[in-house]
Amino acid sequence: MTGVPALAARRIRRSFPGGFSLRLDELAVEAGTTCGFTGPNGAGKTVLLETLGLLEPPDEGSIEIMGRRVFPGPASREARMSLAIVMQRPYLFRGTVARNVGYGLAARGLSRPERTRRVDACLELLGLTRLAGADIRRLSAGEARWVAIARALVLDPAILVLDEPAAHLDEPHAVALDGLIRGMHGRTTVLFSAHDPDQTLGCDRVFALDNGAVKPVR
Repeated sequence: MTGVPALAARRIRRSFPGGFSLRLDELAVEAGTTCGFTGPNGAGKTVLLETLGLLEPPDEGSIEIMGRRVFPGPASREARMSLAIVMQRPYLFRGTVARNVGYGLAARGLSRPERTRRVDACLELLGLTRLAGADIRRLSAGEARWVAIARALVLDPAILVLDEPAAHLDEPHAVALDGLIRGMHGRTTVLFSAHDPDQTLGCDRVFALDNGAVKPVR
């Protein structure tokens, strides 16, 4: 694939008390491809993805989304709306599963009938239909993670960012997630982190993190 990268980052730096520093020299992720980041706990995977996912600004460096600069400067609403992100500890709102999955669609101004159609389709795709009316507080950790993933997928984002998405998932759901990510290839740009390097075997690009340093593997 060629053209303007879906996401490009250069000379990214974020420093923290205690001496930890995120250091990414250059990254260009082409549209429709999958990029995996691997490394041990504490290597900086979450810090990297919250930076690339526009949740936190870097101290230094630049980030572009679809060829438009996001940092330095304030991230535009358009740039943020092109992404969906699921962090390791996703925040879910009080209420039902269906309400949580549809939250982002409401924020984007979709009509109620369109929201209902898309939420129902996403719940069916992820096998969550039976839990549509369930209280979010009664879900297991794995079910809550699956709902957070559904809330991101229903937006049909141009860029999907997933921080260790297989965490808390049982084997059938982890396998289903792998299939979903593979099925997005060519349509959605996916960035995800994984503690296990084997989970990145199907990625177009892979980077390894070591004490905040981000290095290309392939």
